Amino acid sequence: MYEEVYKLSGNPFKLTPNPEFFYPSRIHKKVMAYLQYGLEQGDGFIVVTGNVGTGKTTIIQTLTNELEKENDIILSQITSTQLTEGELIRMVSVSFGLPINKLSKAALIKNLENFLREQSHNHKRVLLIVDEVQNMPKRSLEELRMLSNFQEQGRQLFQSFLVGQQQFKKIINRADMEQLRQRVIASYHLDPLDIDDTKNYIEYRLECVGWQRDPEFDAAAYDKIFSFSQGVPRIINIFCGRLLLYAALEDIHTITEEVVSNVISEFADENMQKKFIARSDKKSDIDNVSDTNRLDAMDKRLRIMERKLKRIEVSVDTLVDDFNL
Repeated sequence: MYEEVYKLSGNPFKLTPNPEFFYPSRIHKKVMAYLQYGLEQGDGFIVVTGNVGTGKTTIIQTLTNELEKENDIILSQITSTQLTEGELIRMVSVSFGLPINKLSKAALIKNLENFLREQSHNHKRVLLIVDEVQNMPKRSLEELRMLSNFQEQGRQLFQSFLVGQQQFKKIINRADMEQLRQRVIASYHLDPLDIDDTKNYIEYRLECVGWQRDPEFDAAAYDKIFSFSQGVPRIINIFCGRLLLYAALEDIHTITEEVVSNVISEFADENMQKKFIARSDKKSDIDNVSDTNRLDAMDKRLRIMERKLKRIEVSVDTLVDDFNL
């Protein structure tokens, strides 16, 4: 609904990660630089961690889109969901298009090794991205480390990017993870945006859908949004979607601190604020997943609300037309 009011070409604050909306903040530029450095090195593990909603998936998708243009990189991605070491080998094999039916673990590993050597002979590099790596059991992480042992003429045949929530930092720093830790050539923790990047992030996403400064935001409004969201991109998206909907319904074309405060009050009334700004380092994996589901549910409720409002508008227009007749 608000897209029509403000003449936007689309929803600037969708929760679904989209590389087209990737905002290269100072922090995100650093992460991309670390990833590019890892690619240039061609071996070891690159680790990227961050709290829920800080943009890890968007960064990986942005990188993936860039790498798909390269002819010398074979890229695949898996999401870790408590995979055993046997399941990991099978999933890695499937992700690279290798057969797995009725094959033993030893046969799967041999097939994978042959595949890696074949790609090396064709002057191609093989890269695996493992998302949600904090869920991977220790034995599976060790299996992943063992896959990195494949070499030819002193060059590693297999490289991995490990992407996960911040608790993975604690996991990888444990004493029993020393061997894996020694293979990490670069590591970066993705922090939330600062106040300046929060403002720039909001404006960047709006500009991606043709924003012409309608609605306008005053400086105090940006400060208030940052205070509420703590600079977490996903929370910014949820909140700003709600904010623009509120502004459109109230026929507001300048968003002030007061307008932002009104929307914050709505969130507080729904007992959402505490859930949104809670620190993920005080949560378990289950809590993190639960918070993500709540945010997704909130986005769905907003879309349902917009559809209902559009139906009401159509009904009112019809009644007016009938009355005029």
